Amino acid sequence: MDRTNLDFGALIQRETKWIVLSMDHTNSSFVPSVSHNISNIAVIESSDRFVHICNGNTIISSEDLIVNKNYSKDELQNAIKATGIASIVKTYAGMQSFKVQTLMFTRKGRQLVNVPLKTNLSEILLQGELFPNTKYGFNQKQLLVTMLEWRPFNEKISEGNYTGFTMFVLQRLAHQLNFTFRIVEPEDGQWGIKKNGSWTGMIGLLEDRMVDIVAAPLTVTYDRSQTVDFLYPIFFDTNRIVIGRPIDDDDNKWRTLIDIFSGTVLAYIAASIIFVTIFLCFVEKVNPYYFLEKNKEKSRLSKLSDCVWYNYGALLTQGGTNTPDSQTGRTVLSYWWIFCIVSMAIYSGNLVAFLTVAKDELPFTTMAGMVQQEKYKWGLYGHGAMHSYLSESTLPIHQEVWNGIVGFNHSDPSVLMSSEDKQFDKVIRGNYAYFAVNLVAQYYKVRGFDILILPEIIATIPNAFALQKNSPYEEMFSREIMRMHENGLIDTWLKAGYPPSTQTTIKFQAKVIEFKDLQSAFYLIGIGVTSGVISWILERILHRSPKCNFRKTKGSVKLHRMQSFDLTAIQ
Repeated sequence: MDRTNLDFGALIQRETKWIVLSMDHTNSSFVPSVSHNISNIAVIESSDRFVHICNGNTIISSEDLIVNKNYSKDELQNAIKATGIASIVKTYAGMQSFKVQTLMFTRKGRQLVNVPLKTNLSEILLQGELFPNTKYGFNQKQLLVTMLEWRPFNEKISEGNYTGFTMFVLQRLAHQLNFTFRIVEPEDGQWGIKKNGSWTGMIGLLEDRMVDIVAAPLTVTYDRSQTVDFLYPIFFDTNRIVIGRPIDDDDNKWRTLIDIFSGTVLAYIAASIIFVTIFLCFVEKVNPYYFLEKNKEKSRLSKLSDCVWYNYGALLTQGGTNTPDSQTGRTVLSYWWIFCIVSMAIYSGNLVAFLTVAKDELPFTTMAGMVQQEKYKWGLYGHGAMHSYLSESTLPIHQEVWNGIVGFNHSDPSVLMSSEDKQFDKVIRGNYAYFAVNLVAQYYKVRGFDILILPEIIATIPNAFALQKNSPYEEMFSREIMRMHENGLIDTWLKAGYPPSTQTTIKFQAKVIEFKDLQSAFYLIGIGVTSGVISWILERILHRSPKCNFRKTKGSVKLHRMQSFDLTAIQ
């Protein structure tokens, strides 16, 4: 692989400024051929006066021109000032007659171009005309870039040819900083994990200085930051757990009418009916209001059976024909009616929602719940940041999750597949949970994958491009990315990576009510008919028994036919 162009040597090539003093007046064509990697070179043809000055005052050695030590950017400038070059420029600054050429990057290669003469060399230096290449960024240098396909952030078209969000960012950087690039991919196809003390994948290419830039949304982690220099993040995201939408359990559909309320609520309602029925029957039976002669025949609910049926009808918002005439009975029933109306309004509203809106029963909502169940397996993108995050974490819950992945991997290696498409296909087949970046999960959801994104946030992560460690250009590249954020370009490009349906209004379709949704109502009809038949049989038995006939005879009144006599006829 080619040598990179953003290492420390490139800093010397690009940031340093070289002045070549030509003494023979005839030929300076050797300069382009020996300095193809140095950006800023100026050639000054000498004069007799300058030769005399130099011979008399300045001794130039090779150590003045060659920097052998590694310096920071500021230290490098100070080191160059300490050489004899500064004294030469100072000596030459006042001269009036000289020829100046500067080495330019052109389409035909490096060529010397004449610099328009000024009054003296000092003005040329002050106005920056001696080294014009400094105005043109990297002067179309070719940088080596590595990336991997990761939808929706980029998509591979062909070898070394990509499209999508990360390509938009890279192309913008290339335009603003005036460089070209060539894309190479890591041979192992990995993003980068630490293995046996060294890094794999794209991180490994940067560590070995085989590429200049990782133009991919790398997850910023502490371990990675010790090996590479991350730029300003291109976006922030979260890691979530994704599962397939659970299939409706038809075995529990018969509970539709009673699942509206919890078991506790149903128990309290049943207890309320029993208590109010007994209490109402008691206060009606002993109420002195009905002891008055004029009130004995007025309506009352003194029989327990009458109270039961009335309160049951009120609970169904139907009521009954007989109502109490006493103030005590009316007061009790008025508040019972308020309770029944509120309860049935809530029940009716929830029943409509329950039947028309799909209700997803999540098997778990957190990592802790996931490791405690046995139905679902779980996995993650192999050889990525989440792989390192969980495998190296010291948190007990993370260790449990990772141990589970290791165990599943023995019988099912697909839990560590390095393919988002295959991982999400595995998710929708059921009984599988996947650790995914939220934006990626949303992308697959929009594409029609019937998945659920659990609410727990596993980690909040910045994603960024990366340069080689201690790169002198980190600030320059980060500044350009910050400008993209300020201009709204990043948000625009991110949205462009999603299918068109994300930009339209979501349409809801009414759910078709099936028999299985209402089967409990039909069960109630069956229960009612069965109960009626049982009641009819019991009544037949009771009315035919001798005991019942005795009671009926004892309590009956025999009517005798009366005959009339004409008393006058007797006389």
